[in-house]
Amino acid sequence: MRYVAVLFVLLLAIVAPGCARQVRVGVTTYLSPQVPFPPPSTATTIAVVVESNTGQPLLNQEVQRKIEYLVRQHGYGIGALDDTDYILSAYFALGPGVTEVGSIPVYHPGGIGETGFYAGRGRWTTGTIWYPGYTTYEPYSFTVYRRYLDVNLYEQERWRRSQGKNLSGAVAWSAAAISPGRSSDLRGIIAYLLVATFADFGKDTGREVWTTLSSDNKRIKALHASLQERWATSQPADQGEELPAPRH
Repeated sequence: MRYVAVLFVLLLAIVAPGCARQVRVGVTTYLSPQVPFPPPSTATTIAVVVESNTGQPLLNQEVQRKIEYLVRQHGYGIGALDDTDYILSAYFALGPGVTEVGSIPVYHPGGIGETGFYAGRGRWTTGTIWYPGYTTYEPYSFTVYRRYLDVNLYEQERWRRSQGKNLSGAVAWSAAAISPGRSSDLRGIIAYLLVATFADFGKDTGREVWTTLSSDNKRIKALHASLQERWATSQPADQGEELPAPRH
């Protein structure tokens, strides 16, 4: 089974450059039995707070804008941290890579061929010969990273009353997402974690649910486009020049 998994990863590495990116994500979500989840309404505001282990504050801000877009897509308003109905706290991280090193057996089949041989008395003739198959071992090495996203939705009033001592009593909904893969580009992968997670916003999955998202997925494209539109409209455009698109 390990051989099959390794072979799949190596084949994916060969095929992937000419194909759309495929990212596998596992998501588990929970609903609190005590803290009600708010029904969709633009009058209900949610403040988004994002942290990570990347050490990149601008990336945190970028992810915050992506989450705010997804929250709006679910029918809620965005509020300020000190004046909101709910607080959505998100933490994303890149785990240490695990390197797999080994070799894969490659069988080279035998075959039939013709050869000449001496038949005696100065005569040569041809005959059939069987070449046996043989096996070589091709070395491989690749690294798999784990990409994480944890999200908690707190009711603001309960959060204030807890004074930061028992935040579990203020959680209305929470989610944990994980994505193993060969890319350490967390900025490029985070959109897949977000889309997979917010597909179950306000739901209890009851178990870990795995899905595979493609870069051609319309929700992935819409999330990237929303950030580009917000970036473009925030820049001065009075020079008569086309604004460059941000890289994602």
